[in-house]
Amino acid sequence: MNPRMTVRGKVERFGDSQLNIVVENVEELRSFYREHAPHRNLDWMETAEPRFTVSKRRFVARCRAGDDVAYLFELRLCKDGPRASGLNLQVLSTA
Repeated sequence: MNPRMTVRGKVERFGDSQLNIVVENVEELRSFYREHAPHRNLDWMETAEPRFTVSKRRFVARCRAGDDVAYLFELRLCKDGPRASGLNLQVLSTA
């Protein structure tokens, strides 16, 4: 089984077909990537408010900007490096 993790945070729209989750559990996410993808560049997580991009239509359609969500993903090891693949998105509270 591929390693899995849940990212929690508020939704920001990113165009019509994607959204960003402003990550609240940043340290947990950093630890996860250090353990399961140690060679992956983590510069994107060093910003003041790291964002996790979601592009699966079925997940994008479930929420609006400002909603609090929990996004379960798994890390798949591909030939060009690890890739996050969404498994579930749950709206915890609406904006």
